[in-house]
Amino acid sequence: MTARIGVEYKLRYNYSIYNEIGTFIPAQNNKNSGILARCEFKSYLNDDDIINGQYVSVELFYKNQSYNTTDSIRSVINYSKGYTVSKNVGCITIKYGFMQVCKYRLIIDGYVGLGIKGKIVRSSLTEKENNNLKSSDDSYNINLLVNQAGTFIRPNFDIGFKIGYRIK
Repeated sequence: MTARIGVEYKLRYNYSIYNEIGTFIPAQNNKNSGILARCEFKSYLNDDDIINGQYVSVELFYKNQSYNTTDSIRSVINYSKGYTVSKNVGCITIKYGFMQVCKYRLIIDGYVGLGIKGKIVRSSLTEKENNNLKSSDDSYNINLLVNQAGTFIRPNFDIGFKIGYRIK
């Protein structure tokens, strides 16, 4: 879980910039810490001089996170081991979205995006243990995608929904 705060401000005409910063909230018995930040340049697709409606954007995202986890290791005798994971993630994403200012200055923003993600993951496992992490399920290998140490470049698919409040 994260606590985040963001602000979007108009540059000129139909252009705006959205900035967000956040921190991870530690779960009980899990040393989860880190920060995240995003900067998004938006171009609204209307003919009015307002920040509302459909938009396209380019987003830069950065995350630095550390946490404790436990996984199974394949060996002569399979065993479970607790270890720490530290990761740095950077993304660039092109998005299409729709932002609507509603009654009482409530803001609804929904979007989809496609981009590229670079990730550097370090862990306290040995190289042999890291290479022998056992999948926690049979089909998706989620723990391997999230916790396995290494340097990765992958596609990034982003879909989201934000609720906000318009101050001005």
